[in-house]
Amino acid sequence: SISVIRTVAAVDESNNSLTFFGNVKAGLTIRFLKSDHDMLVNGASDAARQILNKGINTNNKAVAICVSCVGRKLVMKEQISDEVFAVQRLLGMQTGITGFYSNGEICSGEDDGHSQLHNQTMTIAYLSENMN
Repeated sequence: SISVIRTVAAVDESNNSLTFFGNVKAGLTIRFLKSDHDMLVNGASDAARQILNKGINTNNKAVAICVSCVGRKLVMKEQISDEVFAVQRLLGMQTGITGFYSNGEICSGEDDGHSQLHNQTMTIAYLSENMN
């Protein structure tokens, strides 16, 4: 089965139901995600490492467009810039960083490479020009 990440939007105790951001099919088995500051910063670092693992020359000027879930901002509060600093440290100071918060990110999962809607993730688009 394909793994996707969903954030709980509401809990209705009167009818024992949960409402998620994004679709969850009836009868689907779910696992609950618990995150904290360090886990989210590590996740942002992992997203940057995926760029580095592709063998991209990060010595060229580039821009990284970081799309982070607003749910991450709710967890990290005033420390939210820590995830951006983690990405900057890995991609280098010559990389311009910009981005925004979204209500869900579309990216491929680790399971099969098909794009899915996720919550609680950081997606990075890395744009550079080969100067040769």
